[in-house]
Amino acid sequence: MDPAPLWFTYETPQTLTTGTSRDYAIPPFARAARVGDSASSLQTWRADQLNSVGTIVQMDFRSVTAASQTLSAFDVPLVAAARTLRINNVSAVSEVIAVQFRIGLG
Repeated sequence: MDPAPLWFTYETPQTLTTGTSRDYAIPPFARAARVGDSASSLQTWRADQLNSVGTIVQMDFRSVTAASQTLSAFDVPLVAAARTLRINNVSAVSEVIAVQFRIGLG
């Protein structure tokens, strides 16, 4: 059996305007989320992991600086209690965000 992790692409990239957020249901057996950000300047997003009752159990901040439309990806480890991943655009400009989940089967 190939021990390489499986990556599950949740959906097509989404544009988040300043101050907006998007929720992603965390699939069963997910061990990490890969969040891609297409940046043309300094852009920052926050990833909140929420449990089944909506309480934040983990929070991660990431900043991307690029001179042109460059896609940067960050892996966010998921905590066991997390059921929802909320990506928040906390930058001053719109961001294009793509989310994948790494599935661990072993």
